[in-house]
Amino acid sequence: MTQTTNITAEFIWTFDEMQAMQEALAVMAVTPKASRSGFSWITYVLLPIAIVIMIMDNSTKYKLPSIATIKDNLPVIGMSVLLVLVLWTVFSYAQKHNLKQAFFQSPDYNKRIYVTFGPDEVVIASEASETKLKWIRFIEVRRTSKGFCFLQSPQAGLWIPIHAFKSTADVESLAELARRLTPKFTIN
Repeated sequence: MTQTTNITAEFIWTFDEMQAMQEALAVMAVTPKASRSGFSWITYVLLPIAIVIMIMDNSTKYKLPSIATIKDNLPVIGMSVLLVLVLWTVFSYAQKHNLKQAFFQSPDYNKRIYVTFGPDEVVIASEASETKLKWIRFIEVRRTSKGFCFLQSPQAGLWIPIHAFKSTADVESLAELARRLTPKFTIN
């Protein structure tokens, strides 16, 4: 199927759209494991290991702890679990706060975005600016249930929600165009 006409999309750039884009970026993380957050490493690996070592250290050398040993260490285990929950809550709140700050600093927040997909380029326009990108600039396109994420790098991309299109035929035409013109097309 050859694309001769342009496909258009129109939507308002809201915080919900920004969150959907972040979810699409995180769905299939292409970042190396070493670059993941330090919080995840500490919370999910080191803290449980530290708890097990504390319990085993109080029991005889490297034998499985007895029920009595575990009962003696219940306050420590409970505080450790509480610490993990508090750290997770604080981290989640900070992450959402940072995302909101980034949204409010964007020149396009709460503005109408117009996107035109042609066979040669993608044109993104708003009240603030207009950008033309060749298809070769996109390293991957991810299609999710909420929209498309056109990746220019593993952590940055262009988000187009499904509701921005006039018809499902436009959505399918864009999927076919992206599948043909980008090196990688994934459906999540």
